[in-house]
Amino acid sequence: MLRFAGITPLIAHAPQEFQKVVIAFCQNMEVIFMQISEGNLATKPIVENALQFGTNLQGRVEVAWTVNVTRKAQKQLARLPKTVLETLFALMLDIELGGPVRGDWPNYGKLDARTHHCHLKKGHPTYVAVWEESAGSMKLIEVTYVGTHERAPY
Repeated sequence: MLRFAGITPLIAHAPQEFQKVVIAFCQNMEVIFMQISEGNLATKPIVENALQFGTNLQGRVEVAWTVNVTRKAQKQLARLPKTVLETLFALMLDIELGGPVRGDWPNYGKLDARTHHCHLKKGHPTYVAVWEESAGSMKLIEVTYVGTHERAPY
């Protein structure tokens, strides 16, 4: 779980059952990343696995928020570097547990009443994620953009 070592502090406050689920997911993702680096697998299964993770997680652990990824953002995921993709997954887990306001993430900012963003990778190019809260009482969040800061919709 070398690639996901940074996720441990994020889940330290979570229930033990949730930590086990996240660690199992990270181990599965580590195998997939290894297969990709060996040229045995394309990036698409990583994206599909991550998108299914939230659905599977909700059945096993009580999460406060549901995080979905828009179709546009799903297409953007396939072009992300692996390290940025890993950071995005950690952010999505953090949002599911703690909600959309993520002041503990680098360069977090509220863009308007329901739209948020943060940096996933500093340097050049800088990668950002943008997500929106749903209107109403549903605890639903949609990731609407993941990519370079230069093309961000703000």
